[in-house]
Amino acid sequence: MKDSKNISKVLIEKDETYLVMIRADNGKLDLPGGHCHVGESFVDGAIREVFEETMLVVDNLKEVISYERKKIFETSTFKGDLHLDIEENTDSIWMSKIKMAEFKISDCTDVMAFAAAYLNRKK
Repeated sequence: MKDSKNISKVLIEKDETYLVMIRADNGKLDLPGGHCHVGESFVDGAIREVFEETMLVVDNLKEVISYERKKIFETSTFKGDLHLDIEENTDSIWMSKIKMAEFKISDCTDVMAFAAAYLNRKK
């Protein structure tokens, strides 16, 4: 299927940490997810992209950020064992929201920066 310009990313929470990816193309920190296919909903795109990149099956997605043609969802509901598609991401880290707030903007994607700011404001 052809990709649209819509992007869906997911904050996956486990034990008060969040899954952060290190992109293969530029080495920046990012969330799992990516481009939706043409005609695909943001939620369905998020579920598919997370599975393609991590082999995790996410559920109960809650939209927490929407800007431009991008949506960020949050969930703590997922199944499976983490296995990376190394063509997309070279590594992954389970990172606390405190640690996420400490990285430099130049080291992350815009999505990651928005997600970190959201988590910083979250109780």
